[in-house]
Amino acid sequence: MRLIKIFILILLWIVVNSPFLASAQEKGPRIRFETEAHDFGKIPEDKIVEHTFKFFNDGDDVLEIKGLDPSCGCTEAFVDKKIIEPGQTGEIKVTLNPIGKRGKILKSVSVETNDSVKPEIILRLDAQVFGVLKDHAQAKDESIFSEKCKSCHVARGEGKSGKELYLADCAFCHGDNGEGKSASALNSQEYLTKHDANYIKDWIANGKDGSGMPGFSKAKGGPLDDKQVESLVAYITKWKKREKALDTSKIAGKYVVLSNLPTTHEKGHWKGKRV
Repeated sequence: MRLIKIFILILLWIVVNSPFLASAQEKGPRIRFETEAHDFGKIPEDKIVEHTFKFFNDGDDVLEIKGLDPSCGCTEAFVDKKIIEPGQTGEIKVTLNPIGKRGKILKSVSVETNDSVKPEIILRLDAQVFGVLKDHAQAKDESIFSEKCKSCHVARGEGKSGKELYLADCAFCHGDNGEGKSASALNSQEYLTKHDANYIKDWIANGKDGSGMPGFSKAKGGPLDDKQVESLVAYITKWKKREKALDTSKIAGKYVVLSNLPTTHEKGHWKGKRV
């Protein structure tokens, strides 16, 4: 009976103090988004799309939006107000310009705030882009080597080679370890078995029309010289798993090769001489 009374008292204490516990948890600014991701679905490359992310300040102090950092020059973000009072809301409008891109793309915007629990939140944008411009001048002007986009696709790889160059120029689309992001997986054993070094070199240097992959060689208007292209090929092809050669040392340690064994034929059975 005494234990039941103690249990009831504990429950009453929790009920009475829960509002105060909740308020303690919400002390300071607290940002909350309705959603942190948006999928545009299928879009043509000549259409600039936008989406508005709505957020709330669930805390008891002023929320400050300190900065917005898009992952690419083709993505821009704008906040309607940088200071949000407790209980108030705000909006971040994000635009995506897919010109010159093909296939599945993934972009993001980093939101930096004074929320001590979530000082940074990543908003994600997905889209499936299909080409319509082909040789349209606008598409050429918005290539990834243009002034607007080169900070993501050119500047970071200047003077680098091999792994460093891959991480600077290729990982953005193909993933840090070649696992594939907005572009195909380069560490796929099926891909590496089917395509040799010359094939990979040709794709890097010359690209392919309609694939979203431009030629990165200087001959094609890209930033890479021949040595840099070769270094990427060497780095990527290292992901191919090599078949292990059969280790015959253990076998040879116990038995000699069958053709060299003295044998006798007894009752239809072959017997090898133990070494």
